[in-house]
Amino acid sequence: DLAEITDGDMGKHLSYWSSLCSYAQQKIAVLEGSLIVMKDQSEQEYDVRLYSAIKKNMKITEARAIVNATKTVRDMKTKISTIEADLKVLRAVLVGYELKNNAISREITRRTHERNIRDG
Repeated sequence: DLAEITDGDMGKHLSYWSSLCSYAQQKIAVLEGSLIVMKDQSEQEYDVRLYSAIKKNMKITEARAIVNATKTVRDMKTKISTIEADLKVLRAVLVGYELKNNAISREITRRTHERNIRDG
């Protein structure tokens, strides 16, 4: 209950949750960068393997199936899926942190407003 927290401690709570929001946002940015790099590497690997298979006179559908079945391509797709799942979790955590941060900020604003009204 925010009403039970002293004014002095309210600032500490705001600082704490603000720091956690910043930290989570930084981690999300790093993961998004990793996702971009991994997707690019995966596409390049897929394209090289597909081109190689087509050069061996395979039909495009057969070549795609063979390339998608390779361990390297499957592993890269798994890594992409893992990064995307981690991003979803981190974004959900960030939403929780932001809710707490915003609630504390609103409480500080409410108290300041009450103080201003009371003091004239």
